[in-house]
Amino acid sequence: MKLFSYLLVACAGLGLFACNTENDPVIENGDGPTKSVSLKLNGISGSLNTKAVEPGTAVAGKIVLKDLKIVFYDKTAANGPIYRIEEFDGTSTSPTDVANWTALTGTAGYIFHDLDPKVNAVLVVGNWKNEGKTFTWTNVSSIKSSVLLAANENKAVSDFATPTPVTSTKNYVTLWGQDEDISPTFTDPVHPNATTYSAAVNIKPLVSRFEIGNIQCTDLNTPGSIYSSFDLKGIGLIDMSLENTITQSEVPGVSSPRLVINTNIIESGTPGAGQYLFGSPTNAISWAYNSITPVTISAATTIYNPEGTKKFVYNFFPDPTGFPNIKLVLDNVMLKTGPESSFDYVVTANFKDSPTGSTVVPSAGKIYTIDLAFKEENIGPWDPDLFKCVIVNVTVADWVIVPLYPEFK
Repeated sequence: MKLFSYLLVACAGLGLFACNTENDPVIENGDGPTKSVSLKLNGISGSLNTKAVEPGTAVAGKIVLKDLKIVFYDKTAANGPIYRIEEFDGTSTSPTDVANWTALTGTAGYIFHDLDPKVNAVLVVGNWKNEGKTFTWTNVSSIKSSVLLAANENKAVSDFATPTPVTSTKNYVTLWGQDEDISPTFTDPVHPNATTYSAAVNIKPLVSRFEIGNIQCTDLNTPGSIYSSFDLKGIGLIDMSLENTITQSEVPGVSSPRLVINTNIIESGTPGAGQYLFGSPTNAISWAYNSITPVTISAATTIYNPEGTKKFVYNFFPDPTGFPNIKLVLDNVMLKTGPESSFDYVVTANFKDSPTGSTVVPSAGKIYTIDLAFKEENIGPWDPDLFKCVIVNVTVADWVIVPLYPEFK
C-alpha cells in the first residue's frame, strides 16, 4: 500500500533548514553529548482516481493536514519517557510558523537541536489538536492508549483553499507513525559538536473510509418482479467500532469494540442501557447515518447519488473481523399487486473485491468505494438474520495527504 512518508533524514550541505531550540526537553537527565535530528517530510504527492464526495465536500478523498506533534522519547525505558515535544500548526499565519511549516513539509527539512542523548525514537501524530480529540501526553504509552472516538474522525473542517476556503467534510483524520531505529548520520552545521540522527516515519490514518453511491435496485418493476416502487429514506452503518487507540491498531488481529445489531442498535422505541436508536441525530452513532429527503424509485435503471454526483462518506475504525455493514432504509415499498410491503431495509452481508473475488478485510488508510446495487430479493425486515443480505463489490484507493500553505494579502 502506498502510504505517505514522513522522513526524518540527514540533510547535510543544505543551508535552508528551519530549526527550533526554544522547547526544552521534558527530561534533562542524560549523559553525553546532545543530539541534533533533522526532520524532513517527503512523499506528499499523488492523487486519487475517485470523485466520491459527501454532500458539502469540495475535495474528494484527501486528508487536510492541519497540525503535527513530534515526540522524541527513549524506547528502552518503561512507558517511553518523553524528552521533547514539538508542535507545528499548518493554519497559523505567523511568518515564523509558516516558514517552519513550509520547511517541515517541504524539501528543505527541519533540524531539532540539542536533544537529550537518551533520545532514540520519534513518534509523529498529525491532526490531533481539534475536533474534540483528546490525547494524554505524559509518555508514549499514554499517547498510544488515548481513546479516540469515531465521531471525532468524522468532523467537517476547512480546506483553507485560496482564494475562497470551503468546508471539506470528514478529512481531518488522526495520523500517526514512529521510528524506533534512528541512526547517526552527519554533523549539525549549527552545532558541529553535536551528532545528528536520521529516522524514517510512515504516518497513516487510524481509520478506513467508505464512499457509497450509485444506489440502485437492478430488477425493480421489471417483468416478473414483485415491487413497483419505493422511497429512499436513509442510509447508515451498523456493526462498527465507536472507539480505538493507537496501541489497539498496532496489534494485528486485535478487534476494536464493535456494536452488534440485534443487541446494540434498535429500529425504534426507547434505547436501553448500551443501546442506540438507528437514525437518531443526537446519539453516539449519529455520525454514521444520513437521512435522505424521500426520493421515489420506480425503475431498475434509476441510479441515486446525493445531489446527483456525490457520495455518502463515513470514516470508520477497521476491524479484522470485517467491515461495518451498510443499512439502507426504505419507505412506501409498494407491491405490484397494490398493498405496501412491510419490508423496509436492505443490509449488506460482506464485501468482495470483485463479483467472483474474495471477501475483503478493511485496512487503515484505505478508501473503499461502493456501488450499492441490489435486487428486490434483498429488500427485507430490520433483522438481517431473518432474510437475505447483499454481497457488495468494493474498489480500493489510497488516501492522499494535502499540507496547508496559507497565503497573505
